Amino acid sequence: MLEKEGAGLGTSSFVARHGPTGIAAGGSGVKPKRPRTQFALALGRRSPLKRVAMPAENPVRPIPESAESCPCGSGRAFGACCGPILGRLKEAADAEELMRARFTAHCTGNYPFLHATYVGTTGRPYVAEEGTPAESWTRLVVHEHAPGRTTDSAYVDFSAYYTQEGREGVLHEKAEFIRREGRWIYSRAVRLGPAPLRSAHPKVGRNDPCPCGSGKKYKRCCLVE
Repeated sequence: MLEKEGAGLGTSSFVARHGPTGIAAGGSGVKPKRPRTQFALALGRRSPLKRVAMPAENPVRPIPESAESCPCGSGRAFGACCGPILGRLKEAADAEELMRARFTAHCTGNYPFLHATYVGTTGRPYVAEEGTPAESWTRLVVHEHAPGRTTDSAYVDFSAYYTQEGREGVLHEKAEFIRREGRWIYSRAVRLGPAPLRSAHPKVGRNDPCPCGSGKKYKRCCLVE
């Protein structure tokens, strides 16, 4: 679905208040530095990660050609995916489209778009920040796009990957998006970190028959107090 103050997926960066959880090891097997602030994929601010005046490599990708693959990982061409949304030629049709566009905005340095599509800054004048993000956003994986409590809200569960100082990290978040006057914008992080694991089997009650097939009640058989 990046900013020092808050989004997923930085001040002008693409992430919304995506918290610095779920950092994955990469490169040499050493974990990259944990982001000192929140993942701003969803927010309209620049990266919440470390900022440097002159990075060794420019972390911002050039804007893709219309026929090139979109950085958001949808499998579609940029001109048929995030390009028209970032160019303000059309609005995102749903929360997932906006999440993908925000990620692509982080990748290409389109910070005004991030600013305009975050609930905390939309409608306010955009002021560019000094410095350059030290991290480079590499890929986005959308795990789920689910409806919210109303027709004007929705959730996007995603993982956004980045490299910093030669190592790979990942930021996980479940982000809430809302629709105002026909426009989807990022609202907040509902969960920071990977989704909790859920058992595929129904919970066995104390007085239910034990799953082992003994014929005894669960509490009298395999239940470990």
